Amino acid sequence: MSQQEKRSSIRVKSKVLLKVIKISPKEYQTRVENFSTGKETPETDSIRYPVLSYDIKPQLKKIREKEEALATVLDVLDQKLSFIIQKFRQEEEEEKGFTEVEADISAAGIAFVCRECMDAGQYLELQIGLMPDYFHFLALGRVVRATPLDDGKWCIGVEFTWITEDDRERLIEYLFQRQVMQLKMRRMKRESKEQRQ
Repeated sequence: MSQQEKRSSIRVKSKVLLKVIKISPKEYQTRVENFSTGKETPETDSIRYPVLSYDIKPQLKKIREKEEALATVLDVLDQKLSFIIQKFRQEEEEEKGFTEVEADISAAGIAFVCRECMDAGQYLELQIGLMPDYFHFLALGRVVRATPLDDGKWCIGVEFTWITEDDRERLIEYLFQRQVMQLKMRRMKRESKEQRQ
């Protein structure tokens, strides 16, 4: 397995904002051609709001080394602003037809639960917002499986067939961060459990 394949195979469960639009094979081909030739550009949230994607944690770490109290205040302010922005954006996303879902996501595809069955081979336009940073990207994909669930819903597995390289790299970075965070949380739970015994 190549390094790129290894990076693309990292998969995490995470809440994402998702908007799914079915498209025909002809629409799919047209979109891919338009993206490839530059006639159409996939808009992403990071283009509209680049400053909101800026991570201040590395700078906070440097400040903390020199001035602990200042770094703590800045960290609290950053968290409060993020919370306020998240509330405003949540309303905006709902108006645009996004739904918050628990998804199994990798750089190669996404699996999510929905009320509607989709046929294998169905092409989709996927607008995905990674949380909590609200980085949005557009991907085109193809349904590879639809598994019925006990509650009448369906688990839909989608392979990404088109995504910009920049968005794929940003997604891989997000997946690494989520994986590290999830591993830390598991370790903390295990250590907490061991301490109680």
